[in-house]
Amino acid sequence: MCRSSARDSRHTADIVTFYGVVKEIILLDYHMFQVPLFRCVWANKGNGVKEEEGFTLVNLHMNQSAFLQDPYILASQAKQVFYSREDDTSPWYVVMRAPPRGYHELETEE
Repeated sequence: MCRSSARDSRHTADIVTFYGVVKEIILLDYHMFQVPLFRCVWANKGNGVKEEEGFTLVNLHMNQSAFLQDPYILASQAKQVFYSREDDTSPWYVVMRAPPRGYHELETEE
């Protein structure tokens, strides 16, 4: 995707990762084709996402006001992840990436 900083208006190619939860799937029907959109609740990039000991942790319970104007993405822009946490008292979830579609672990016979 393209982005620029507040100080520099030139576009630069960069991969920006956001973490969130799909709250609604909207199917735009143009009669000739359909476009699925996801309405998401995003983790706050500033203090709601962190790396610890090789793991990505997200806090999905923080203030989401930064993303209220832009909650939608195309389905083609999304990748599936799972969130897990140690107990109900922690607001931090560990991000676990899903294996690619069509991935089958080969069983070995002994």
